[in-house]
Amino acid sequence: LTGNLVNELIVPGWDGSGYAPYGGALDPSLRPWFTGLRGELARVDTNVDPPTITRIPQPGQIQTYGMTVDPNGNPWMGGCSGPVSTYDVPSGQWISIPEANGCHRGMAIDHNFHVWVASNGPCGLVEIDGETRTFVALHNLAACSTPIGVSVDVDGFVWPVDQAGWAWKIDPANVPAMQMMAVPGDHY
Repeated sequence: LTGNLVNELIVPGWDGSGYAPYGGALDPSLRPWFTGLRGELARVDTNVDPPTITRIPQPGQIQTYGMTVDPNGNPWMGGCSGPVSTYDVPSGQWISIPEANGCHRGMAIDHNFHVWVASNGPCGLVEIDGETRTFVALHNLAACSTPIGVSVDVDGFVWPVDQAGWAWKIDPANVPAMQMMAVPGDHY
């Protein structure tokens, strides 16, 4: 409410390719999760005072770039030079989606628990059923240069943005009817 710094947590030896946390999202309990660029996964437990950090090393093949957290509180990572993966919190197990191996960037989860991931290689939009943790499709985008981010709006439309200057408005029930929106500039 005020913009004042309340707390600062120091994470010695952070594994994130020289970057501070590269991705972040809140779980349903409002705990922040962070990933390092091709590095570790961390959860901040804000229910204790002072807050604590749980650090979770990632298997080397995951290569985290983008991330989100699903409605069950499990973080998902889009690997750039690796698979889309999730960390199953209750079991403490990493689960990778082998058909979704490539260079992935941003990602989001829609109202039907489908995970949507911007893919640079191959170029397109990956769709995964988050409940069953199975690959659904690699959707071709009518114009595809460098998809960077993905979001889902309040009406359930999926919005991938391409660094080259456009975004797509996609109805998950009718992906081929996607609408291109010009967004001038370089969108990284």
